[in-house]
Amino acid sequence: MGVVVDLVMPASLAFIMFALGVGLTLEDFLRVFKHPREILVGLLCQIVLLPAVALALAFVWPLAPEIAIGVVILAAAPGGPTSNLFTRFANGDVALSVSLTAISSLFCVLTVPPIVVLSSGLILGSAATGEIAIADTAIRLFLMATLPVIAGVLFRRMAEDLAIRAQPSLILLAALAFVLVLTVAVLQVWEQLPTFFAQSGFVTLALVVAMMSLSYAIAAGAQLDRKRRVTISIECGLQNATLAIAVATSLFGAGLEMFPAITYGLIAYLPIVAVVLAQRRARSLY
Repeated sequence: MGVVVDLVMPASLAFIMFALGVGLTLEDFLRVFKHPREILVGLLCQIVLLPAVALALAFVWPLAPEIAIGVVILAAAPGGPTSNLFTRFANGDVALSVSLTAISSLFCVLTVPPIVVLSSGLILGSAATGEIAIADTAIRLFLMATLPVIAGVLFRRMAEDLAIRAQPSLILLAALAFVLVLTVAVLQVWEQLPTFFAQSGFVTLALVVAMMSLSYAIAAGAQLDRKRRVTISIECGLQNATLAIAVATSLFGAGLEMFPAITYGLIAYLPIVAVVLAQRRARSLY
């Protein structure tokens, strides 16, 4: 297990984040200054509201404390790279989706550690807060997630033609890396999977549905158009499960804290696909 937790998962996550970075340009990060309202609404929903809803579910749902922490870790993770693809399928604003994924991924080193530490303290008691060092967690996240994104952006900047040619292969390899991480995580908890799958599966499904609905309503309240409402909704529904698994194993080992991210990786796409199909059908009726 030590090799898996210390090497395989961090390396797979780093490659996924590098592949994400190769698909980004500086414009994706600077869009916040050109379109501040839609970016800020999306980030508010994803970075603030999503963990708050997860924490509320952790308190009202009959969960084991470790699984409750795993739900918050999942919610604290940045948007998943596949959100851009599903946004395209749903005829959403792909540029907005890419920018939200880019910004949340780059700054997860600042957002994830305090959310996980504070939530763990609330769920397990104040004594648990001291067991998780914010600085150590931030350093691990920087090496696994933020630094690879920066490296990918710089690679794109310095060798754009090569980066564009390599991008399809990188996307495929990143998908295989996600499957590898998910498979390894499932194997680590295989004996406990039947016992806790239903518990963590239902709460993660509820989290996805609740956040997609709430974020859509908030975007509508901010007077964003349909494309941007759908985009923010999908962005808040699809989290980076690979990062959540890596954070959970890095902090707690191969324990119950991984379960929400595992079950999320298996079932979260069901409501996302339903939204995509509904949006495509609605568009065809006009």
